[in-house]
Amino acid sequence: MIKEGYLALRKEGDDHLEFLIKANSIRNAKFIKPIIRKIADKYVNELIERSKKMNSDDYYIMYVNKIYAFGSYITDSIDCQDIDLYTELKLKGNLTTDEAQKISYQRVPDGKTILEQIVWATDIEPYNFLKSKNKYLSFHEKSDAENASNGKMKIIWEK
Repeated sequence: MIKEGYLALRKEGDDHLEFLIKANSIRNAKFIKPIIRKIADKYVNELIERSKKMNSDDYYIMYVNKIYAFGSYITDSIDCQDIDLYTELKLKGNLTTDEAQKISYQRVPDGKTILEQIVWATDIEPYNFLKSKNKYLSFHEKSDAENASNGKMKIIWEK
């Protein structure tokens, strides 16, 4: 797997492996039926509408500043396996990180991990709302999106 470019040693002489882009693409594969461009555009338009709604809803402490797409969605392909996205979220108003964490602790459902408790209102809740259980929307961290797309990302919506 190292020879084929799926895994690499973290550093010279280290026996710990790290996933490379090829391995991550398999790990993240959803094995869902591809959708035609028209349906993908519909899902993206619905996402944009939810972004606008989240931005105007005082309940949410984050707002969507930009939405970037990459992968098959920004190509001329007639279909998409999924819609790869990086969404830039920012804190609303003058909220501090400490205030945001306090809100997260207040809102998080019982039984969540300490990490989930810390980021509930800043990450988990907004992305759950934006995704709206749509299995074709794939949200990625910025660094993962940049690596997977070789820097080829396209802004599809901006506040």
